Amino acid sequence: MKRKIFFLVNVLIFYFFGALTYRNQLFPISLIRKIKEPFHPKDLYIKPPVAPSFINMNIRPYVSGVHLYSDRTYFDTIGDEKLDSSFVLQLSRHTNQGIKIRVLRRSLIIRLLSSMNDNNRFKLYKKMDINVFVRGNSCIHSEVVSKIFEPGEYTLIPGGPIASNPVIIRDLVKKTSSSPVILVK
Repeated sequence: MKRKIFFLVNVLIFYFFGALTYRNQLFPISLIRKIKEPFHPKDLYIKPPVAPSFINMNIRPYVSGVHLYSDRTYFDTIGDEKLDSSFVLQLSRHTNQGIKIRVLRRSLIIRLLSSMNDNNRFKLYKKMDINVFVRGNSCIHSEVVSKIFEPGEYTLIPGGPIASNPVIIRDLVKKTSSSPVILVK
């Protein structure tokens, strides 16, 4: 009986060690990838065509706990009240295409940034005093910036390269239940 318990405990220890090693890309995994790379170049793999990003976008009212992406369940765990009466533009987590929108009324476009992404693209945006914390597998969004947009058509950059930056929209003209922004195909 002691042998069976000893064997079971060892199997469980090695299983969890292997899972943690693989998930965090620790020593043996990174070495195996470096050794394997010359024999299996990435250029040989054919990537499937990417569907247009507007298919996976939704505009929803912002409430605490709403999903910020159309294909992930990530949400802001702080839920700052300053974001109430806003709308979330739910885009795909790893979209790399421009987001075409039509602003119907003067609006504030709020972006949640991650230090893992290239945030130089948002130099013209102003930093906001709003606390957010959106934990994802590849990065954490915890900084908030915004910019005022007048009525017209715009193409928003998705952010990245690690993950797209969530988009929150606030109507600056009137408080209604309809979004001040619509998606353009």
